[in-house]
Amino acid sequence: MKKQSRIGLILLFVAILGWFAVLKPQIKTFSSNALKVRALNEEVISYQQRLKDITYIKDKGDVITESLRLMYLALPKSSQIPETLVMIESIASNSGVVLSSATVGTPSDSQVPLTISFGGNSTTVTKFLDALYTNVRTAVIKNQSVSSDGSGNLNVSISLGLVYQGGSL
Repeated sequence: MKKQSRIGLILLFVAILGWFAVLKPQIKTFSSNALKVRALNEEVISYQQRLKDITYIKDKGDVITESLRLMYLALPKSSQIPETLVMIESIASNSGVVLSSATVGTPSDSQVPLTISFGGNSTTVTKFLDALYTNVRTAVIKNQSVSSDGSGNLNVSISLGLVYQGGSL
């Protein structure tokens, strides 16, 4: 019986020693490895999302290129401001208004100040302003004044900020 008790105590001691010497460090290692695996899985998911985004951009490349082209058309370079003025003159001509003056100011805040005066009847002035507001080239209306000569003709003075890509003119 004593022999069996000793063997039992020895086995218990070996089991406790095995627990603290072998299994407990392995559990800690497993726990830290599980944390690393979770972190790496999150990183893989992030890379997979980036890959999907790149694939989407690649697949939509033509659409994105067209959008960028339209943006650069709407925001001309400083060297294209004269083209914008010619375009405004063309819009005025097509609308039926008569331009009487145009003054270009000094650029600031990525805008070129422009003051134009024109005249026409209510229909032609409205047509011109609508075309100006919906034009592909971006213009910020600073202020406008309208007066009438009493015979149905309107005289309009409008101050615009022609938005451009910046730089010096």
